[in-house]
Amino acid sequence: ERLSYCIQQLQPAIVISGTPLNFDTPKDTVLLTPDQLSKGHSLCSGRDCASAYIIFTSGSTGLPKGIEILSSGVEAFLKWAWSNYSIDPGQRWAQFSSLGFDLSLVDILCCLPQGGTLVPFAADVDRAFPTRLIKQAGVNVWHSVPSVIPLLTEYGTVAADSLADLRVATFCGEPLYPQQAKQLLALNPRLSVFNTYGPTEATLFCSCQPVNEEFLSHYTGSSLPIGKPIPDRKSVV
Repeated sequence: ERLSYCIQQLQPAIVISGTPLNFDTPKDTVLLTPDQLSKGHSLCSGRDCASAYIIFTSGSTGLPKGIEILSSGVEAFLKWAWSNYSIDPGQRWAQFSSLGFDLSLVDILCCLPQGGTLVPFAADVDRAFPTRLIKQAGVNVWHSVPSVIPLLTEYGTVAADSLADLRVATFCGEPLYPQQAKQLLALNPRLSVFNTYGPTEATLFCSCQPVNEEFLSHYTGSSLPIGKPIPDRKSVV
């Protein structure tokens, strides 16, 4: 029902799906499979506009809303993220969040333009025990909601070197609690942890708070702050 609604709102020229759709698409929409694309099917040139992408909200407060994000907003975000996180080209990024969730776009947009590698956590065992794939694939950057942290620490039983390759861990979408950050830093003291915040309309997120052991030793709040605004935030609301 959600997919049908979003496609009717978008009226796209092309829909790419690996499985048959159980609803009708607009009459002028072409339905393609990934196999057809791999055989060189010609795509339309796309719209001439300043938009980078359109993503739909969850619809938790009503019907899903299509959010049109400007290329200038994405460019400003990437410039900030690569510098703020000190992320070098060629890093290995975890792809943990669902593709229907805008957190997944942080991984895709930050990783691929730098020639990095996306490591999908698609299997049930990898999602339940993510540290195993982190270690096996040498994942350097992690981005997810904070409620995944107990899986990263395997509820206190994870091997001490399981997160050794991680350089950066950023969290968004839910409150991040001091104890959660302390657990991660206890496993990897070199890890750079960031708490971020922002609605979909803000081009991924709009504020950031670095979290390290020194900060935690002085902080007395129940949940960690969302930090300072990221510069040059641009979006269409």
